[in-house]
Amino acid sequence: MKKLFKLSFIIIIPLIIGFVLIFTGVALNNESVLNAGYVFVSAVVPACIFILAVVGIVMLMTGKLHDKSHVEAGDERSAEREDKAREEMEEIAEINESYGYESQIKSAEYHIRKISENYSKSSSKQKFLGWLLFAFLITDFALILVFSFLGITVGIIICFCLFIGTIGIAFIIKVILEKLSINGSKKRTGSSEILEGIVKSCVLSSTSSVGGSRTYSTTRISNVTYRITVTVGGKDYNAYSEKFYEEGQSVKITVIIGNLVSIIE
Repeated sequence: MKKLFKLSFIIIIPLIIGFVLIFTGVALNNESVLNAGYVFVSAVVPACIFILAVVGIVMLMTGKLHDKSHVEAGDERSAEREDKAREEMEEIAEINESYGYESQIKSAEYHIRKISENYSKSSSKQKFLGWLLFAFLITDFALILVFSFLGITVGIIICFCLFIGTIGIAFIIKVILEKLSINGSKKRTGSSEILEGIVKSCVLSSTSSVGGSRTYSTTRISNVTYRITVTVGGKDYNAYSEKFYEEGQSVKITVIIGNLVSIIE
């Protein structure tokens, strides 16, 4: 986070230049200098903010926002405790036992670590599709800013609908996959084939949070869903569960559709 905070100072440079040009244009009664100042403030500054946001998201996904001291401390804890499931429960409990903005900070740190862990353990195909979706959303949002600057209302509306619609569809698909996988074992018929596989990875898929009762700023993680990659005979399957599974753990699964499976508890 410190790296991103330092980068944010870059925005100050065009902002200062813009105001200097505006004041100079007013003082000298020079319309060209004044307009140049307005361009810096209304176009260059938003562009810098947009670029900084994109860089921040990329750093977040690839784990570049972690402080080295925090990573080293985390590695020491992992070496001391081989029970990842218990470590996961303790992390969530630590968040839920905190109050006020401390709980929000711990929750943010938890999710940042999980996002970068999710990326590092994704397959090449998953990374490619993720970057493809990210590029589409970023390009679409950039066009919204461009059309806003140019005053093209139709373009703004179309790009905005595409942006919101894409996020909405991705969210709905994810929820459906989670529900199908979690409820799959409950609806399994006797004729369903049962396969035995090994957990390759277990990463965060989604969380549900609510406000605490002591202060309005307190965060509580009420539910966690994990995405588990299970390897069977050299082939990878994806499952979702509210239970954390250790890497290398043996599990029984039943196929729902394609490579989506349900873990039989």
